[in-house]
Amino acid sequence: AALIACEDTRVSGVLLRHFGIQVPAIPYHDHNGAEQRPVILQALAEGRSVALISDAGTPLISDPGYKLVTAAIEAGH
Repeated sequence: AALIACEDTRVSGVLLRHFGIQVPAIPYHDHNGAEQRPVILQALAEGRSVALISDAGTPLISDPGYKLVTAAIEAGH
């Protein structure tokens, strides 16, 4: 992926560093989802791949990941 969206960059950073993954990571959570979704959708529109990491709960069910995936589908990604 060219960009990683994660709930807590500090928590996900431990995993990324462990595996030597050096990809930009941005926080994406309940408190900043409305601001970050356009940034992520723009990256997708530019043809970049985006990974979504859920490090605090069940992914895409009760977290802002659901809204991101829905927005990505609606945008045709």
